[in-house]
Amino acid sequence: MERPSSLKEHLYFLETQLLKPEIRKSQSEMDKFITDDFIEFTSSGKKKINKTA
Repeated sequence: MERPSSLKEHLYFLETQLLKPEIRKSQSEMDKFITDDFIEFTSSGKKKINKTA
């Protein structure tokens, strides 16, 4: 994919990358997207804290 020309396109690109199974299964790829202090909230409202920090 070409380099996004706007912030909106860039954010869309990053979000769609996170939906790809090959990205989600690779810790090294996920490390490119998720910071060490990232906290995820699941659909049930529970917190998942990044354990690599």
